[in-house]
Amino acid sequence: SNGDARGVALRTLAEKWTDQATRDLLAQRAVQDSNGEARSAALQMLAEKWPDQATRDLLAQRAVQDSNGEARGVTLPTLAEKWPNQATRDLLAQRAVQDSNGDARGVALRTLAEKWTDQATRDLLAQRAVQDSNGEARGVACSALGKLHSEFGRILPTRDLDGLQPYLDPLKPISRQHIEKAAAMAGIRTDDINAQVASLSTHLGWDVTLGAKKKKKKAVKKIVRQRLGHRRAS
Repeated sequence: SNGDARGVALRTLAEKWTDQATRDLLAQRAVQDSNGEARSAALQMLAEKWPDQATRDLLAQRAVQDSNGEARGVTLPTLAEKWPNQATRDLLAQRAVQDSNGDARGVALRTLAEKWTDQATRDLLAQRAVQDSNGEARGVACSALGKLHSEFGRILPTRDLDGLQPYLDPLKPISRQHIEKAAAMAGIRTDDINAQVASLSTHLGWDVTLGAKKKKKKAVKKIVRQRLGHRRAS
């Protein structure tokens, strides 16, 4: 496509001429190009060749303002790679919930899990695995959270058992056949499968053989009960 060709041209320019004129052109195309891939290419080259505060600010702005969900998502791993600070982490956590595009939310979640493997990230992944409106984004969150448990946990929520798209929806039960295949891939002995499934389910916060939908329904019922209780009390 024309966008691809423009992206290649911008990369070539940045490789050959790392001067102010090239930087200015890249900064302009990063915002004004009509093609999302070309805008992303311009941002990538800016981050590679001029990784300063002005570039970081532009990437952070495009991560929120670009009209294309994929283009917004592409900026996030670059930000985390070049500027792994609290401001970047906060932006990723915000995009993981607020971005209107499921793929972009998934990229934010995966990037957070790779760079900041602490309790706050675990809590966010567990929440998004159940609450995100997009099945793929829920799957990303489940796989990223599972990875913090084991290789088995990483590959189990993926259709091809490779930890990559397409993901299985954690709200739905995972079949015994799929579990056994994942266990074989992860080098788990047949006798140990049930213990691994139980351990992973505890880590995730729901029984993978039943799906997180059961947990979601319980949470909704609890909220309804609490609200009814408040009304009766008032």
